[in-house]
Amino acid sequence: MPTRQSTVQVHVNTLSGVALDWAVAKCLGVHVVVGINAQCLWHVRGSDEPWGAQITYLNWAKGGPIIDGIQGFELKCWLESKPESRCEAHIHNHAGDWIAFGPLPLVAALRVYVASTLGEVVEIPVELVA
Repeated sequence: MPTRQSTVQVHVNTLSGVALDWAVAKCLGVHVVVGINAQCLWHVRGSDEPWGAQITYLNWAKGGPIIDGIQGFELKCWLESKPESRCEAHIHNHAGDWIAFGPLPLVAALRVYVASTLGEVVEIPVELVA
């Protein structure tokens, strides 16, 4: 009998690193497995990456095209704000309105993408929570 993976609920504004990568992969329908010590994700199926490739969306080459395809996306950066909320990303379109924050533009952008796809609170594997 297969064992059920333990999950924990996390607000999108706290997702970072491999946990944010995992949530983005889930939004895209990419099946991944968690790497050793929860430090990385490995592609299983659902993307153009070769099987077994390490997956990360936290660079503009991978994360940027995701954001480019979102209608109603807007990004603001407040240089004098607190570091964790310096960047503010919005999606306003026919499906709804979402907002997320982050220390970097791409982090805020991917967080709002996850919020618009999975909701403001997501269930992620417990080993991804630092």
